Amino acid sequence: MVCDEKVRLVSEYAASTERYAIAVSKLRVATGKEFDEALIASEAARAKCSKARRAIQEHRIQHHC
Repeated sequence: MVCDEKVRLVSEYAASTERYAIAVSKLRVATGKEFDEALIASEAARAKCSKARRAIQEHRIQHHC
């Protein structure tokens, strides 16, 4: 049986990793102030990605799925 909550959490994690990858890719071409802003954005995206991954881990521990 598929756990709807786990599916939702994994989808959220996938979306957050895509946003993180996009944010990091902007660092390649940014310079100066744009780089600083892109770095801040990528760090925020990484934090959201980590939070989403932890939510999956916590769900698996609590619900054994």
